[in-house]
Amino acid sequence: MIRALGTDDFVLCFPSAARGEGDQLTGYVMPKVPPEFYFDVVTHGGTTRRKERALSWAVAQVQAFTVPFTVTDSERLELVKLIARWLRTMHDHDLVYGDLSWANLAFSINQKPRLAVFDFDQTRVVGQRSFTGMRPAHTVDWDDPLAPDIPVNPDTDRYKFALLAYRMLVSKDLHSLIDTDAVGDTVAALGAGQVARVRSLWLRASGPWGTRPSLSEWVDALGA
Repeated sequence: MIRALGTDDFVLCFPSAARGEGDQLTGYVMPKVPPEFYFDVVTHGGTTRRKERALSWAVAQVQAFTVPFTVTDSERLELVKLIARWLRTMHDHDLVYGDLSWANLAFSINQKPRLAVFDFDQTRVVGQRSFTGMRPAHTVDWDDPLAPDIPVNPDTDRYKFALLAYRMLVSKDLHSLIDTDAVGDTVAALGAGQVARVRSLWLRASGPWGTRPSLSEWVDALGA
């Protein structure tokens, strides 16, 4: 997979070992997320805490501590492009990720935007069950409105990516839903022609299965 991406912009924390008996999986080992995907904060009480730089930190949040970094519109766009390229590669290999959400992605902007992906327990070959055998799981506020209780599939990934891109590039809000009327003439660091294209993709993304734009279309529209 990482060879197919052809870059060092990604850290994919695929399970490296499985534990179980027969066909019953009891656990697995996931590689540690590298230190670059964490940051230190100092609370008002003077305590230093190490926090994972989950993707949610790429949008504005009110906190009881000072966040020691800022994320620009250009950096948010680069992160969305990275996610689009990674997820397209998953789909090109007939793999569905499943539980796309803020908490399952981490990022670094130390030298350049980099992405870490973990929690692959819902990942599956298209048409098959996940390798863990777990029931479908959707993070609150990320569930596909057309498929709340059925196994994840490429269309659920497509919807969740469109939702993530909208929250990252337009609303900059953790819980908003796609609203194409709220897409202005400018979006993040996109050119005018790109804005028209992504607006049409967001409109299709809320439609029925089979009409939602593929990740290849997103990669092309975003210039990823």
